[in-house]
Amino acid sequence: LGEGGVTQDLHRRSFVLHEELAGKLNIESYRKIKTLSVSVDRAGSNVASWLDGPKVGSRLMDSDTAQVSPYELTTKMMAAAEAKGAQVVIGTAAGLQLADGSGDATKTLKGVELESGEVLECDVAIVAMGVWSTLHE
Repeated sequence: LGEGGVTQDLHRRSFVLHEELAGKLNIESYRKIKTLSVSVDRAGSNVASWLDGPKVGSRLMDSDTAQVSPYELTTKMMAAAEAKGAQVVIGTAAGLQLADGSGDATKTLKGVELESGEVLECDVAIVAMGVWSTLHE
């Protein structure tokens, strides 16, 4: 949870915001849970009776985390965005359309090309695919 790290405050705020969002969107699968840290390369104390093996250890990492169904979260966030005027497009990005400038550094975004051939016109695109974001470089 970033304890002691530069993102510690962000992590703590994130848990508060997720709980608020679950209430606002009536996310029924939201539930508070305890989170374990599990190690499979060294033996140690083990707080999870269902884990066994000569080199398995576990400890309570946080007693105040939460869990939600990803499907419910995304569909309810999508519905909330649509209610505020967003248009949801289901597709796979295949590339970017750039307006010509005097050099690569001055090109501006015109749109996002989908595999279907459709182009979504825009001047800003947010790539939010987590660790998979580099697949679109």
